[in-house]
Amino acid sequence: MVKKINLNKIFNKMGIYCIFNLKSKKRYIGKSVDIYKRILSHVKCLKNNSHKNRYLQNSWNKHGEKLFKFHILEECREEILCKRETFYIDFYDTCNSETGYNLTTGGERGFWWREDSVDRVSGENHFRFGTKKNTTKYFGVHRGYSTYTKRCWISSVNYKGNRFLWKTFSSELLAALHYDMAVIRNNLPHKRNFPEMNWKELFNQVFLNSTQEECPNAHIAHHAYIKKRIKI
Repeated sequence: MVKKINLNKIFNKMGIYCIFNLKSKKRYIGKSVDIYKRILSHVKCLKNNSHKNRYLQNSWNKHGEKLFKFHILEECREEILCKRETFYIDFYDTCNSETGYNLTTGGERGFWWREDSVDRVSGENHFRFGTKKNTTKYFGVHRGYSTYTKRCWISSVNYKGNRFLWKTFSSELLAALHYDMAVIRNNLPHKRNFPEMNWKELFNQVFLNSTQEECPNAHIAHHAYIKKRIKI
């Protein structure tokens, strides 16, 4: 229980810590160069109902402080903190909503959001949807800036620490089409913007909605296909 923790034992400790729900058996894994201060910060936010992790906060509100235990999983050097955090998140599968509270894989290998979190912040669920800053209705697409095109649309696909797509487009539709193509090509579980289209149909739409400079591969493939048909 939180009240029974001897904070003197973790003073000035560096490493990986765990927040454990004694009833649901779910865990939250974190890292810190000062676990003592980090735990105090967690407890303060949870008690004030202001923690950024809504899953952990809701569980705290439901089960109460007495059913949560804070403990250190491992003490380690600062240079391997990220690596060890990633290891424990994978080991306990805490990005799975059935077994943990972590929203991302942690570490420095890049972030991927678990599926229920993606749904909460994508498309019409995005807190900026309908504003001038972000009016997109598509998954995996958001407003951004490019050195060359300035205002643009960015399409990105990430999964389990791997980036499968990050590219800028002048068209919102084009960015959404490329997002779906990346999802199909890499066989990812992400929700698609155009589930009724197969990869070939998406590719044709990319050709029809892009310039040769923007998507040269689509135009080269299309011209090769036309040339082949003429020969036949």
